[in-house]
Amino acid sequence: MTHAQFVHQLDTLCAEGNKTFTAKDKEIQSALNANDAARAGAIINSEVSTMNGFLSQIEKLTPPGADQPAFARYVLLTRRIIGLEQRVASALEANNIDEANRLGNLLTAAQGPRTNAAVDLGTTHCGT
Repeated sequence: MTHAQFVHQLDTLCAEGNKTFTAKDKEIQSALNANDAARAGAIINSEVSTMNGFLSQIEKLTPPGADQPAFARYVLLTRRIIGLEQRVASALEANNIDEANRLGNLLTAAQGPRTNAAVDLGTTHCGT
């Protein structure tokens, strides 16, 4: 597989995932605006399930040799983000807003390096 073919496949998966996550993020924000932390946590848990499926599809891709380090970083950081999302959901479901905020800050911090890995790969739709 060439670099261009790999990036196209990865970008296609990311674009599909982004559509789903944008809708879920609106639902989460709506629940948070209504001060319904438990509902927000449940929606995040649903999003985590979707993210795991998305990651499973991504992990089936075989990057060309030169792309392997950036791809490995991208996958590792995506796993970290998913793990933090799960923890945020649990904190919200327990109505532990301080913990949810603390974890949310860690989540935000993890997104930058993942975006950098996506840029290193040459993707357009990944890492957002």
